[in-house]
Amino acid sequence: MSIIVALTQTQINTLTDLQANDYYPEAYRQMQSYVNDAAANATDAATVSELNNLSNWLDKAASINSNDGSLASDFVRGATEGIYEQIKGVPPAIHALGGAALKRQTLKPRHARQCCGTVL
Repeated sequence: MSIIVALTQTQINTLTDLQANDYYPEAYRQMQSYVNDAAANATDAATVSELNNLSNWLDKAASINSNDGSLASDFVRGATEGIYEQIKGVPPAIHALGGAALKRQTLKPRHARQCCGTVL
């Protein structure tokens, strides 16, 4: 089942601004609020279920992208670093240098850019 959430021009402008400024956790949270609004107004159970699943995905994406220390964030980041080390044979530079701020600056939010770009 494909779900389409119609966005107003104001909502599009908000997401465009967040994307332009690389505020991806906020963009995911904003998209989640739009999805939650659509779920609240949906009339059939299948649509509500799909929208709730999408809302959950957006919540986890925001957590992972913001490196908030949640189980999902730590798991995905740890697995990604572990895979990097397996492929390259050395720990990622961000791991070797340490520091949460450095991690946030160094990790490229490629997936977040693609997600926002698809929505817009």
